[in-house]
Amino acid sequence: MYSVLQLKCTQALNGFTVLILLIQPTARGMSMETQTLNDERAAVEWYRTAADQGDAEAQFNLGVSYKNGWGGLPQDEGAAVEWFRKAADQGFAAAQNNLGVGYKNGEGGLPQDERAAVEWFRKAAEQGNAHAQYNLGVSYKNGEGGLPQDTRAAVEWYRKAAEQGDAEAQFNLGVSYKNGKGGLPQDERAAVEWFRKAAEQGDAEAQFNLGVCYKNGEGGLPQDERAAVEWYRKAADQGFAAAQNNLGRRRRGRRRRINLGVSYKDGKGGLPQDERAAVEWYRKAAEQGLAAAQFNLGYERAVCRRTERARSSGFARPRNRGDANAQFLLGVCYLKGRAGCRTGAPRSSGFCKAAEQGNAHAQFNLGVCYENGWGGLPQDERAAVEWFRKAADQGFAAAQYNLGVSYENGEGGLPQDERAAVEWFRKAAEQGHAAAQNNLGVSYKDGKGGLPQDTRAAVEWFRKAAEQGNAHAQYNLGVSYKNGEGGLPQDTRAAVEWYRKAAEQGDAEAQFNLGVSYKNGKGGLPQDERAAVEWFRKAAEQGDAEAQFNLGVCYKNGEGGLPQDERAAVEWYRKAADQGFAAAQNNLGVCYEDGSGGLPQDERAAVEWFRKAADQGFAAAQNNLGVSYKDGKGGLPQDERAAVEWYRKAADQGLAAAQNNLGVRYKNGEGGLPQDERAAVEWFRKAAEQGDANAQFLLGVCYLKGEGGLPQDERAAVEWFQKAAEQRYAAAQVYLGCYYENGWGGLPQDERAAVEWYRKAADQGFAAAQSSLERLGC
Repeated sequence: MYSVLQLKCTQALNGFTVLILLIQPTARGMSMETQTLNDERAAVEWYRTAADQGDAEAQFNLGVSYKNGWGGLPQDEGAAVEWFRKAADQGFAAAQNNLGVGYKNGEGGLPQDERAAVEWFRKAAEQGNAHAQYNLGVSYKNGEGGLPQDTRAAVEWYRKAAEQGDAEAQFNLGVSYKNGKGGLPQDERAAVEWFRKAAEQGDAEAQFNLGVCYKNGEGGLPQDERAAVEWYRKAADQGFAAAQNNLGRRRRGRRRRINLGVSYKDGKGGLPQDERAAVEWYRKAAEQGLAAAQFNLGYERAVCRRTERARSSGFARPRNRGDANAQFLLGVCYLKGRAGCRTGAPRSSGFCKAAEQGNAHAQFNLGVCYENGWGGLPQDERAAVEWFRKAADQGFAAAQYNLGVSYENGEGGLPQDERAAVEWFRKAAEQGHAAAQNNLGVSYKDGKGGLPQDTRAAVEWFRKAAEQGNAHAQYNLGVSYKNGEGGLPQDTRAAVEWYRKAAEQGDAEAQFNLGVSYKNGKGGLPQDERAAVEWFRKAAEQGDAEAQFNLGVCYKNGEGGLPQDERAAVEWYRKAADQGFAAAQNNLGVCYEDGSGGLPQDERAAVEWFRKAADQGFAAAQNNLGVSYKDGKGGLPQDERAAVEWYRKAADQGLAAAQNNLGVRYKNGEGGLPQDERAAVEWFRKAAEQGDANAQFLLGVCYLKGEGGLPQDERAAVEWFQKAAEQRYAAAQVYLGCYYENGWGGLPQDERAAVEWYRKAADQGFAAAQSSLERLGC
């Protein structure tokens, strides 16, 4: 059951986005993006000039300006309403909606008149205005303005608005599916789908409810507390009280709250157990009057638990110090402390006594306490290592494993010593310690710690650990099947089977690989972009950079059931780029260069991101950096030599665009290169054979003229023009039209075909094609 699922009341709308007089609604209210206007005062003056001549859009924009006090105008609701009415009387839908809001709230000198509000909402809604459709739906839901209370009609209007992207309508439609209202079936999957659409646009209630769905594993979602916390945080950061409380703690009572006491209070959802953070969030919610949060405020004492994880050569290793037994014993100690131990007594004192008497379990647990600074002890890695060694020398496997990790990382005063690490991993692995078996497998895979590089031995250890349920080993065994390593057959079905086992335990790399398998229809899986996106999201939400990048690409292209949403794409690119993922850095650079995805057009930022990716050897970024040097963009000098250097780096990696660019430089003798038509043709051919339309056209020209050591061959020229023309390359379309018109290059003389190709080029604005059509009387 949800703690917050009420429908939303209408609030005043603030105007529309105004970009060079193109009217476009924002979510719910409207706002004018004044950044695009050089001078608000001048803008208002021009609005007034057009408005006085009866232009409805200008009247509306002038109303928005009065509403917000822009452009030197006073903030004047009465004047705003007057201009909204002028535009509304001409049928301008946005103004009709805003006038309805004025009547609904009794603003701008208007009486509070719900009947008039509904009348104006309906006028705008019937023209397709999404905000008015939403407002009309709310009116039907509440039975306002003379309308009957009619949830079916409400849902009908919510759907119209939701399908246009209105976030509040999407949320309300989700609530209707959740509760089976308005003639809809009770359908949690549909509810989740609509909550997600609204949440991704920033709607706090939808974010909170999506978090609830992840928490409870509803609507086809996995039970995923990390994802729940992420969505609670988004809502809480907007001041949504229920989410703030849920980031504090869970309380069970007569009305069960989802209360993510599981979050900071209980250390769930990937958060540390952190009483201070819990109290902070309780206070935020309590100050808004949320009773559950007021009760929870200051309720508990808490402890922190830290885990970490490392990777090696694409293989993952767990780094959580301590096994389940140690965590259990430590938990017993904490429980005793809460059950009446005197305040301030070191909770680890029992461990100290037992450890000093030589108890290996206690020695290990005392090491864990020192490593994490638990039980009143200082955080002291040297002391931790000392106690791990005492337990390890007695054969305690978990301590042997932790000592191996400490040698591998050079922690606790130990030298970084892979041989010693492998020695301790082996001792623990031979006792059946799964994490140690996995790490020993990684060491064989990479030939580290004095071990030979032996993929058979690696696979043997991965299998031992995987069959005990170790997620990282399951992932590593999947990789081995995928690559056919270690004596295994290349078997994508087996790979996918092991990826799934690891993914269902939350292993991010396995989740990503499972997503790729669904994306490509590999390993016996159907090609299923929705499933791919679901697994990408799971991995991305855990911070996997490749998954974040791929989720961004899915948003960019509108794949896997996601809306085409460049802002969301940029958000995920940035997460991956900040982790150093080169493809994401390049894409983020492209977004800055184009000013897409809500980013400003910023060539300096674009160049900065291109360089980060290029320095990692990412070919597309190297080419883009070359173009920036060629054009002198982003604060770079115009430097053809530097451009050529970057083109060559990318071209040598096989990037077609860079190969074409390098060919052009050889053709023209630019960037310090000699004028060398043979070299130009060689690079054009490399790019053309990969399908680069520009290179195909230029190679055709070289055949046409007999350049670069090629014979003069019109048939070959036509063949390459055809390839480029079919990719909508306008110049090639014109050449092809000319050859059909004259029957050259082995083509029949065919005026219909000529006109068809001229028209294709003309439709792209190519002047020569337009002239040819005029000459033919078309």
